[in-house]
Amino acid sequence: MTCFLLIFFSNHYFNLPRKSEIRFTLKTNSKRFWMRQLNEDWSLLLKKMQLNLNLLEPFIAFRNILLGILNCKECRSQHLLQSASVLRKGLRFSPAVAALHEFKLLCNETDQQETSYLRSLGRIEEARVLWGQGQHELAINLAKYMLTNCQLEGEASNVYRLVGKWFAETHSSNSRIILEQYLKRSVELSEQNKTLDKKSLSRQCQTYFNLAHYSDSLFKSYEERLSSSEWQAAMRLRRHKAKELDTLLKRLKSSTKGEKNEFSIKILELQKQLSMDKDEDKKIQDDRDNFLCLALEGYQRCLIIGSKYDVRVVFRLVSLWFSLSSRTSVIKSMLTTVEAVQSYKFIPLVYQIASRMGSCSKDVNESVSFQAVLVSLVKKMAIDHPYHTIYQVRMKFVTPVNEYISMQTCNFISTQFLMRISH
Repeated sequence: MTCFLLIFFSNHYFNLPRKSEIRFTLKTNSKRFWMRQLNEDWSLLLKKMQLNLNLLEPFIAFRNILLGILNCKECRSQHLLQSASVLRKGLRFSPAVAALHEFKLLCNETDQQETSYLRSLGRIEEARVLWGQGQHELAINLAKYMLTNCQLEGEASNVYRLVGKWFAETHSSNSRIILEQYLKRSVELSEQNKTLDKKSLSRQCQTYFNLAHYSDSLFKSYEERLSSSEWQAAMRLRRHKAKELDTLLKRLKSSTKGEKNEFSIKILELQKQLSMDKDEDKKIQDDRDNFLCLALEGYQRCLIIGSKYDVRVVFRLVSLWFSLSSRTSVIKSMLTTVEAVQSYKFIPLVYQIASRMGSCSKDVNESVSFQAVLVSLVKKMAIDHPYHTIYQVRMKFVTPVNEYISMQTCNFISTQFLMRISH
């Protein structure tokens, strides 16, 4: 069966010429043409068969042998690296390790300076394989070593992102170190990359998502801490200390000289404790708000740049918006998001968004309100995607006697609605 597949593969996907034709082609300096043709056919095959690794593995081995016969070391190195990545994603770690080992041997046969970047890519893939095998500490140490000792060029942002993500998943480093030294650094490096190809934009979208997701998890942990029973008990104790301080201050005025010294010591101690508690409370509140702003900004950039995480990001963003609708910073952030992000990304939640609409009239005394941003988003969706939006709005504002409503009636409703929210 495998032999049949290989023959079918060579005849129908690669369209390989005969041995005499290959020799003639190489003699006439057309080797690059055939290699480009082989690479195009291989990319097409990967897209078709990546989900079936049992079928793909023999093809991977066949192509490796073929490139070895053609003595194309550069193409073979890239093939081995790509194969290791595909096998790792399919949880075939042993073949992936074997491909990386062969890749290292092939790189050792060539000049080290010429293959320095390719070697770095190989080490990144090796770290990913180690992580997939559960050897988390080895993977993190290898990635950290690469940051200080390897020429990563455009891959530095990706390595910083991986280290930050892995630290976050294993909880093996301080949250501030993860944010400042790795995730934010990854975003900074990705922004410095001015290329706008699909791969670069996808990487940049990924860095923003990891930063936003981790900041969001920190925000949730702070919210849970502030609403926990332990924190509420600490707040009650703080109020008790404040009452005790007021009582001591009143008693100090009418006390004797001997009592004044004792009261003064207790007052200073309570004032110091209350001051420390207040500073801690302020610090926690500020950190929570900073994490929230960082998460909202990261999610916004993620939606603007790419579409890989659209569903996850939109659901979480709308959830934060609805649950924190009383916070001005959240409303302002969502106003910017509504203006910058394409409206089709909110269509999966059009029913939930439209159901939150109350009065369409804007509050004169408040320039930015929850309802104002909500109406702005619904208006944008209604103009760009009327057939997905108008029916949901109709269900909110119209209660028909019969279930059947004519298209003319729907058009009239949509026109009236757009006129209302435009003023």
